[in-house]
Amino acid sequence: MGPHRKGMIPTPWPVLHTARVLVEDVFDAHGNVVRGRYPAVIRYAMSLSNRLVYFSASNETFSNEYLQRVDVELHMAVHKSEVRAYSNGDQVIVGGSVEETAQGLKYVGGLAFLVAGNPNSSVTGPWPSLYKPFGGMVTLNRLN
Repeated sequence: MGPHRKGMIPTPWPVLHTARVLVEDVFDAHGNVVRGRYPAVIRYAMSLSNRLVYFSASNETFSNEYLQRVDVELHMAVHKSEVRAYSNGDQVIVGGSVEETAQGLKYVGGLAFLVAGNPNSSVTGPWPSLYKPFGGMVTLNRLN
């Protein structure tokens, strides 16, 4: 797959986003409210970072071993048109790739993270004043 761009800032990082919503009046065997899932959607991020370390768009940046660590918290910068697509508790698979098949695009591989809190517009990076009008920040925590 070639490079992706939404607006002026490239979005080179493919992720697989599964929105999860609370299903009213449906409980599991332990009394917890059940979350329903929407179909998974391939989206693209402007950047992925861990705390204040910013990575280039290299395939070697996030090794499988690194992403498997349970203490990993990623910050994902997304285009402003996608900020509201993410919400607390959604699942995002990071570190995979997109393949073109006869049935369409397919996301392959990667590891699951959960969106922690709701996205905000405080995008950080080398040029925070430049990023803010273009998108928002989604915090991801490793899903065990």
